[in-house]
Parts: sequence; C-alpha cells; structure tokens
Amino acid sequence: MTSLLVQALAPDRVSPLSAQPKLLINQVDARDLAKELLNDKDFKCWDQLMTKESHWNDHKNPVSSAEGVGQLLDGTMENLGMKRSDAPAAQMVAALAYLGALWFRWSLQSVGALAKAQILVNN
Repeated sequence: MTSLLVQALAPDRVSPLSAQPKLLINQVDARDLAKELLNDKDFKCWDQLMTKESHWNDHKNPVSSAEGVGQLLDGTMENLGMKRSDAPAAQMVAALAYLGALWFRWSLQSVGALAKAQILVNN
C-alpha cells in the first residue's frame, strides 16, 4: 500500500499500475496521516494535543490569527517557510514541523546547559 503522504505530496510517484487512486493533500484525513507518520506512543500524545488544541477542527480562532488543526499563527507559518493551507492534513504537518523545531531548539539549549553544569562540577 502506498503511504497517504506519498499519494498526497507526490502523486506522480505513485505507480500508474496501482489500484489506489491518487490523493491530493486536501483529500487526506489529518488524523489518519498523523497515525501513519508517528509511532503509536507519539500518536497518542499528538492526538491528545490536537484534540485539546482544536478537536482536529481546522477552524479559525475568533480572538487571534491562529488557524487550523494546530492553531498556528500567521507569523509562525511564515517563520517555518510555509504558506497557509485550508487542508487539515497540511495544517497538521505544519504543526508537527513547528513543534519539531521547538523541540530541537530546546534540546540544543539543554545540551548547552548540561555542558556548562559539567564544567562547573569539574572545576
């Protein structure tokens, strides 16, 4: 079975002999795509987060410019180099990218703090 992500993002790479129809990103269910991209443990956490944040609804927040499944702000989308999309699956991928970037930044800061602590302990 060809993955949902490949079908949605690169439909030309799906074999023409495949019995599966080509999908566009706006035809992919965001939750199904998350299940495919994440392992079971990570999906459980992600599902809870997206349920709390938006109930997997791609609506616009009435009190801010936050929009979509991940409720990302316009500036956040621009900082990620992404364009706003009406497709919930694309919104979910953007939210994953945003949290991944935050995690990476936090990890680097943590490594730096641990290195400083180690230097202090050894001196």
